[in-house]
Amino acid sequence: MSKPTRTIFITGAAAGIGRATAQLFASHGWRVGLYDLDAAELAKTQAELGEPCFSQVLDVCDEASVTAAVEHFARHTDGRMDVLFNSAGLLTTGAFIDNPAGTAEKLFNVNVLGLERVTRRAFPLLA
Repeated sequence: MSKPTRTIFITGAAAGIGRATAQLFASHGWRVGLYDLDAAELAKTQAELGEPCFSQVLDVCDEASVTAAVEHFARHTDGRMDVLFNSAGLLTTGAFIDNPAGTAEKLFNVNVLGLERVTRRAFPLLA
């Protein structure tokens, strides 16, 4: 009896560290769920990686979007998640005074609360 294919859910999968992680896990035969806000780049990543991967647009700041993404993943993996890789995030550079008002709130919503939203929704599949 063969061991079931391992699964990974990746946020921020369309670029940077998330994309590189998706490439690595797909190359090792994992089922990879690709999730990102950038639909165009997500489609490119999906096309490049092919069959072991599946994707859906995800906004980590929106509870309904997070729920839909986790449900999408569960449908493609028989309800199993071996690894959650929260890579969605924002970065700003430069002097504080040069960043527009609301920047810190946006960063916190994506980088902290987004991670919490996804982890909380994914936990039942990880358990």
